[in-house]
Amino acid sequence: MKPWIVLTTLVSLLGTGCTEAAANTPAAVVSLTDIGGHWAEPQIKGAVAKRYVDGYEDGTFRPEKPVSRAEFIKLLTVAANVKPGAAGASWYDPYVNALKGEGVLRDRDFQEMGGNMTRAEIAKLAVRMAKKEYADPKVQLEDNAAMTQAVKLGLIQGLAGGELAPEKTTTRAQTITVIERVLKVKAGETLPVDALAVRNSELANSGSNFESVFGKPLLIQFPYTTYLNSNVDVNIKSFMVVDMNNTNDPIVKSLREKKYKNKLDTNWYKDSYVVLMPMTYTVKGGGEGAGKFYIAQGYTIGMGKALISDKSLMFFSLEEDGVYEDVLLTLISEDEAAAVKSKSLTYFLQRTDGTRIVFY
Repeated sequence: MKPWIVLTTLVSLLGTGCTEAAANTPAAVVSLTDIGGHWAEPQIKGAVAKRYVDGYEDGTFRPEKPVSRAEFIKLLTVAANVKPGAAGASWYDPYVNALKGEGVLRDRDFQEMGGNMTRAEIAKLAVRMAKKEYADPKVQLEDNAAMTQAVKLGLIQGLAGGELAPEKTTTRAQTITVIERVLKVKAGETLPVDALAVRNSELANSGSNFESVFGKPLLIQFPYTTYLNSNVDVNIKSFMVVDMNNTNDPIVKSLREKKYKNKLDTNWYKDSYVVLMPMTYTVKGGGEGAGKFYIAQGYTIGMGKALISDKSLMFFSLEEDGVYEDVLLTLISEDEAAAVKSKSLTYFLQRTDGTRIVFY
């Protein structure tokens, strides 16, 4: 349980088959010469044993070689035991038609079959193959949503620091690893997930990872733009919840190392969640008194009781037109704060006229 909630606004913190000829290479290659010690060695050996991928004629597997869309489609079709569809002018047409028939591949997914497969494209096909409900023609799966579902299912792991890199192309080793995971999920297995990748995917999809941490969805999506008064607009870029006990999180390391306004004792970070909200204020009108406002942060526990720390109040006097970005670090402590997971956490801005803008 986490007895502290920290609210922070920051400006910033930071084989497939090879070719058609290679696909026809006999599966008798039992000793691949270039996978010993490779991180995907077990998955590659498993895929070769299942006979849906081979090595090259020279005995190599070339695990870091990029994979084309056509190659991936054939591998996924064969690995999942989907019957090939109608033949066509190209060698890959039976596999393309097979996946279209299953609802796994859509006409709008991509056109150039010879191009290298990206992580976002693999995520989309992998999710549809692993979970039949996503193959329903009525279900539209855009890139961000596909990445989110893929990482939540454990089909795709993040790169360093949970980076999603949706446009990055994939290698033979990565492709085989994803397909092996797809087969496990289809068989009903639950896979481990990369928590940092889940967070990053949710931020890309909705601007917040609140739901995966607290089990409740936000009622709005970020970025979110509103106003504080007639002279000041505010844009909240995202709402990121960080578990300060996750010492592998690069943001945790950054928070512990950097110095911010209203800096807290680092011991208070233990067993805490930090909420990072980059905010930009745009002041309009100019002149004396223009743009004077303040921000209040708080949370509610139980019967609508609002707790606002004195430290959560900051006054601004911005008397010229312009865009301002500010850093506010606030700690609100309460013994019952650990109950936030089963109750409600409310963030609001308070205008100078006393009215509140409640976000969730």
